Amino acid sequence: MVSLSHKPVELGKPRSLTKSNLNTTSLRSWRSLLQILSVAAVADLMIITPTVWAQSGGSLSLLQAWALGLLGLVTVALAIYLFVVIFQPERF
Repeated sequence: MVSLSHKPVELGKPRSLTKSNLNTTSLRSWRSLLQILSVAAVADLMIITPTVWAQSGGSLSLLQAWALGLLGLVTVALAIYLFVVIFQPERF
């Protein structure tokens, strides 16, 4: 006959969150994403916005030109992301 004995499970102390237990790869990816976004914002302010504003012939305000440039930048970034997701789905 088989005897089943149940041993109590001991729970240890909860581990505190330290720098050594953090996932460093996720932190690096967030930092690189932040760097890419800041470069894209600067590019939008320095290149895209004045171009859109000049092409409008004065019919748009600078704020509207900045918003259109940002919208175009987001659209291109979304298209690149979707392209990567479609052709490399194993990464996600």
